[in-house]
Amino acid sequence: MQLLTGPGGRGKTRLARELASRLRAQGWETIWLRQRAIDSYEPLRDNEEPVLVVIDYAETRTEQLRNVVLAAVAHSGPALRILALARSEGEWWQQLKDDLAPDAGMFLDEVRVFRLSALEETVEGRHDAFQEALSDLRDALPSKHRPAKSLPPPSDLSHPRYKSPLALQIAALATLLQVTQPVDLPPSSPYEEVLLEHERRYWMTAASPYGVTIHRETLDLAIAAATLFGAASRKEALALLTSVPGLSDQPHDMRLRAASWWRDLYPSVDDQQWGGLEPDLLGEHHIARVLRRDSGVLGSLFTSASAEQAQYALTVLSRTSVHQDDVGELLPPLLLEFHHLAPLAIPIVAQSEDPAALVRALTEFIRSPAPPTDALMAVATAIPDHTQRLAEQAVEVWIDLARALDEVEEKSPSHMEALATARNNLANRLAAIGLYEDAAVVAGRALEELNALSDALPGGARDLRAQVLHNLAAHLNEAGQPRDALQAHAEAIEEYRAMAQHDASAHLPDLAMALNSYAISLAQLNCGDEALAACQEAVAIHRTIEASDPGTHLDGLAQALNTLGARLSENGLHDHAVAVGEEAVTVARRLSEHDRDAHVYLLATTLNSYSAHLRRAGRDSLGAAAEAVRLYRTLAKTNPRGNLPRVAGALANLAGHLGSVGRHQEALRSLQEAMEIYEQLPDDVRKGFLSREAQTLSNLGNRLAALHRPEKAAEACRRAVELMIALAAESAVHLAGLARCRANYAARLATLGQFHDAVREATDAVQIYRELADLQPGRYEREFSGMLATLGSVQVMTEDYHAAARTLAEAILRAPDDGPDQHIDLAINALRRAHAHAPAETRTGWQAVTGMSFPEWLRDERP
Repeated sequence: MQLLTGPGGRGKTRLARELASRLRAQGWETIWLRQRAIDSYEPLRDNEEPVLVVIDYAETRTEQLRNVVLAAVAHSGPALRILALARSEGEWWQQLKDDLAPDAGMFLDEVRVFRLSALEETVEGRHDAFQEALSDLRDALPSKHRPAKSLPPPSDLSHPRYKSPLALQIAALATLLQVTQPVDLPPSSPYEEVLLEHERRYWMTAASPYGVTIHRETLDLAIAAATLFGAASRKEALALLTSVPGLSDQPHDMRLRAASWWRDLYPSVDDQQWGGLEPDLLGEHHIARVLRRDSGVLGSLFTSASAEQAQYALTVLSRTSVHQDDVGELLPPLLLEFHHLAPLAIPIVAQSEDPAALVRALTEFIRSPAPPTDALMAVATAIPDHTQRLAEQAVEVWIDLARALDEVEEKSPSHMEALATARNNLANRLAAIGLYEDAAVVAGRALEELNALSDALPGGARDLRAQVLHNLAAHLNEAGQPRDALQAHAEAIEEYRAMAQHDASAHLPDLAMALNSYAISLAQLNCGDEALAACQEAVAIHRTIEASDPGTHLDGLAQALNTLGARLSENGLHDHAVAVGEEAVTVARRLSEHDRDAHVYLLATTLNSYSAHLRRAGRDSLGAAAEAVRLYRTLAKTNPRGNLPRVAGALANLAGHLGSVGRHQEALRSLQEAMEIYEQLPDDVRKGFLSREAQTLSNLGNRLAALHRPEKAAEACRRAVELMIALAAESAVHLAGLARCRANYAARLATLGQFHDAVREATDAVQIYRELADLQPGRYEREFSGMLATLGSVQVMTEDYHAAARTLAEAILRAPDDGPDQHIDLAINALRRAHAHAPAETRTGWQAVTGMSFPEWLRDERP
């Protein structure tokens, strides 16, 4: 199976027809499925000849595509190939994969996605393509009608619409017709108008034999309605024509004639009552022109339409709005008048190449006071779990629903379960746009309500309570409160373990997810060994799931591998971290290739982590870091609240990679952009990323120092320390970050010659590391030793040689014995300088800490 995507008019259908033609010549049977799903797919299972199945507009026919894929999975005969055509590879693709995963996961893993790019990017190339199309069309005319000279191309060939080969061909045909068979239109008329005038002559001529005698405007309206809504049956066709002004008051016989006329004029390629005006660009132009004249007709048309027709019409209106802006303005009042259309619009957002108009309409619908609770619930449940395009709308609709349920006086157990479910969903949606603290508060309320019911909870609420516990812990962790998350983590894991013993297939993925989240919290609390054990168990569970049910939970496996890689790297196992990180990226990329919208965030996250592992292992990491930045930028375009902070984090990470290869100016620009992003975040989002902002400021100071701007470097580090002091006062989890920022600030002050101030900062950092080292022996020894070396070297500059010797001796004693260490060299050089200036003080200071005499080799050159 292959998926071919590209905007309308890019040539997907023509390419598929050419493929079908070539395969038919080789003995293949070709099946072109164009409209609604057929009842049986047995012919695909039992074919005796090789078969090509083509599904056009696949994004609007997911149920049909699902059935074809299932038939292909069961197929054991001659070759069966599926070619799906769609305008974009969006959320619809992931939804289809999620639906098919238990039965067809391995099949979909092999699907390749091809994106048709613009045929001609340059004006010169488009000029040549226009002349080529014009020449071919001219040759199709009788010789006496062929124009004698070449014709001018459009004057605006640089316009983006001419990326489409179809737009160039329409322009060529219209230009040729205006010379050979001109119609009376203003010179500035769009090329589509020329073609429609010729098409209208054909309509009028063809209507006469059927006895269809209606006004020209009624004819236009009927054709627009037929193209916009389609009709699967004679009943749907007649109901639609009954709602067309100018036909509604005609005798039933006239509508029968009109239906027959249109069916024969534009026959359907499958079992539909009629086809639509093609190509799409022409049909969309005609619809837009008719609606500009009488937009009120949409109400009567939608009133008579079936649910399938209504969804198809919304799809066509959404497509039309991409090229005809004013059509998009008709969508908000339409949803507000017909509430049942709103949930029908949700899947179209995932399917569309550019759903901006439909998203605006849904936003206005949700914010309007008009929709009743049942209409809002239908919209809320229709919004996919993994969506970037409707992330903020999902928050708004669940806020409305939770408020409505909370205001109901009835407080029965089943009602409270519904309210807790609404709050849990709201919390998840808040987290999706970066409001982690708000998410934790809402999830906490849901847990309180469930706990209050205790034994009165309905039977299925145990699973709900475990979900709420897990989500609460995850939101607390993201909000920078990992210690508060531990109890919720522990309870969630306990619940899922118990449920997995009774139904492993249903709850093992939940247990793995909970363990992975637990590992992240433990890591933030510097509980390295426990975090490593938790994520190792999560990965082991996911590997078990993958072995028994391939492809069903690959996203969970990638997340667990990503967490495991971070823990291995933190423990100094850099090569192992690289291997695990590479596997995480491979899985995430595989998922992203099948559904970019749903999994591009996962790919960006794994790439960002992988680049860090590569750098720590001394390998080339710049490519992975740069790709992560590009992907996060893409995400931020559709969900800025949730993803702009991640763009900033990825830029800061990229700066580290650039700096490591000496590209300090580029690294500086990345850090400056990251800071601009943090500073421009809304306050409610920014507060969740203050520790990362402080770390970025501190790194900015290091980069400015490398570029010989010591004053600005010191100022950046000072601001970082201020931020971290405030954060550490709220939670001890930020103490290590504060120590690192103080260490950088001390180094910057020393560069400026402010040695006593540098000693103060370094002494505070040493004290923090001493406390951390006492709490977690071995965890911070390298950083602690390095900080002692820094403090001692600055104490030498203040001529406090005895204190310097004591500090430097401790630095050497605490240094991990696992290879060369630049901090040891710093300490040794500082000791030599101290001994050169004050031998007695240095020796007594050294002996006070080590209990040994001062080594001879420290007096001169190191042996």
